[in-house]
Amino acid sequence: MIDVADYHNRTKHSYNQYARSSGFLDWETQPVPFRFYDDCRQIALPYGTEQGATEYKNLYLRKNEVKDFSLESISDFFKYSLALAAWKSTPGMRWSLRCAPSSGALYPTEAHILTDGINGIEPGVFHYSPLKHALENRASLNLDAALLAEHFGCEGFLVSLSSIFWRESWKYGERAFRYCNHDVGHAAACLSFSANLLGWKVSYLNEVLDDQISVLMGLDAIECDKLEKEEVDLLCYIHTGTTSTKNVPSSLLTVCSDSFSQTSPNELSSEKVDWEVIYDVAETTEKKSFITEPKNNFSTEPFQWLHTPEVNIEDVILTRRSAQEFFPNQFMDKEIFFTMLDKTIAREGSAPFDMGLTSQRINLLLFVHTVNGLESGLYMFMRNEQLLAELKLSMDDTFVWERVSEAVPLYLLKVGDCRQVATRMSCTQDIAGDSVFSLGMIAPFEQEISKSNHNYRNLFWEAGQIGQVLYMEAEAHGFRGTGIGCYFDDPIHGLMGLKDMKFQSMYHFTIGVPMTDDRISTNPPYPAPSL
Repeated sequence: MIDVADYHNRTKHSYNQYARSSGFLDWETQPVPFRFYDDCRQIALPYGTEQGATEYKNLYLRKNEVKDFSLESISDFFKYSLALAAWKSTPGMRWSLRCAPSSGALYPTEAHILTDGINGIEPGVFHYSPLKHALENRASLNLDAALLAEHFGCEGFLVSLSSIFWRESWKYGERAFRYCNHDVGHAAACLSFSANLLGWKVSYLNEVLDDQISVLMGLDAIECDKLEKEEVDLLCYIHTGTTSTKNVPSSLLTVCSDSFSQTSPNELSSEKVDWEVIYDVAETTEKKSFITEPKNNFSTEPFQWLHTPEVNIEDVILTRRSAQEFFPNQFMDKEIFFTMLDKTIAREGSAPFDMGLTSQRINLLLFVHTVNGLESGLYMFMRNEQLLAELKLSMDDTFVWERVSEAVPLYLLKVGDCRQVATRMSCTQDIAGDSVFSLGMIAPFEQEISKSNHNYRNLFWEAGQIGQVLYMEAEAHGFRGTGIGCYFDDPIHGLMGLKDMKFQSMYHFTIGVPMTDDRISTNPPYPAPSL
């Protein structure tokens, strides 16, 4: 097994050398972006249901009407989280987009659900198929109808997320493990937002180990090439009431261990490249023993609504896109900027962070280009102000650390036009400099990894959740965002004055005014065309 820090350093991009990958795209072996089980019984989900208008604040606040569990509400749960959002096409080419974003639109994340019985869905384990918007019945379970409700103290069902690393490594090589875990964080946030629209809550089951999740969802019973197997990520309980339980009934593990027959999904690629280090770091970071739940450091302060968009949140979810190019020199009002940043702060009783996936550790290094009322320059947004003193000691001692707002914990570090440096640091991608602002997500790396190797995944999950909030905020306020996985790691750290691995940048993001390409057509997600 590889050491976590060794993997992280090995997969850094530098000015002189990118992390190891094939260096070209072999289109003949591009993985199919959909997994499905043709030998399993299908339960079609009715996509046409409508939620109706929902006030934008209720994306975060728990004020939505509680819907009963049913085939229709499960359909909505996936419709606004992991389903297709649109089909795009140009002459000779067609591709799909989903509500949950993915690095390179490669979609390594898969979802399975386990229920002890829902109106219209019998007890069993099901794979969610985004292509078909359907549940594929991988196992029927002989369960008491109230097993989960009695264990958790409220009605609900289980959802797991898992990753197929090959889908990302086909393009990105050894760095793909990072991107797969970004995608898990995005997907988890999407599940939390979608559940909230239905009046439900998502709770991360921190006490369930990875090999137990594999048994529950029958991932160990899937027959496929080892490079196309699903690697366990996490397990959640989706529920209507209140629960503090973070494990599953032992009897459920017993039932599941005997309920799966060998199933064979579709082949994703005819040939594959084995990036061994990815599977090594995956093994290193597995959850093999119970990890003490992190101390909750969420804010109890109310949200800052300095600007409230008048939009229907369902429309925002379904039309969210990743920007490919920005109009330069476009401006954003300071009130919108502050409102966006404020939503990244984890709060008690508010989606998506209250699912309990992480504590609040990541702070945001901001390259502010064109925000009305703020000088252009380098800033730090402190989601976790407990790290303020340590960051000041670790970073460039010429930074001024001047707080610029009472509303949000935003600190000016250095005045100056930073468009060129933002572009250069993001692998020379113009979107980082042409945007209104871009940012890096800075985590207390050594401290977290010393607690548990599994925290390496967890830091990326937190970064992905932050990224999903920024996607929603950008879209709702008339802008557009995009995640940036390609950046020059140590030059970013050098810019900050960091001299060791105490803090590391885990993900980048940028928001601006998008250009659209009229050559690309947009079509409805369903019915999906045949592959």
